Amino acid sequence: MSVPDIDTTEHTDRRVPSIVENLFLIKESVFETEHMAKNGRRIPVEVSIRLFELQGKPTVLSVVRDITERKRTEETLANAQKLESLGVLAGGIAHDFNNLLGGIFGYIDMAAEKTTEKDVANDLAIVLGTIDRARGLTNQLLTFAKGGVEYASKNGHKIS
Repeated sequence: MSVPDIDTTEHTDRRVPSIVENLFLIKESVFETEHMAKNGRRIPVEVSIRLFELQGKPTVLSVVRDITERKRTEETLANAQKLESLGVLAGGIAHDFNNLLGGIFGYIDMAAEKTTEKDVANDLAIVLGTIDRARGLTNQLLTFAKGGVEYASKNGHKIS
């Protein structure tokens, strides 16, 4: 089998001459590509090529290494980093949202204390209950951002 038979990447026929040309210039090359297994499965590989003289003749030594596990690990790491970034974003949004809720809660609470109208006081109590539920959602976001650890405010009290 030749390289074009097992290399599954596009434009293999164009790549091989440039690899060989570079090999004569710099004497070695390392690159990643995909090869085709006998069963038709694509395998990510790292190819190391070195040009040297053996008994006065130019000789090429190629080592092809299966890097499937490394690629899986890289993908797992990339996914973990994306999840971590999402947690940081969620934590930042939750903190900002919690600060807004605190201000809204404070003003509605003051209005509820000042009002003498029973209907308005009932409506404001409903709004305060809704804000408490929103704070619960904020706490869930903060818990997610901290990797599942219950979030506590600076004074040590759980935010709810």
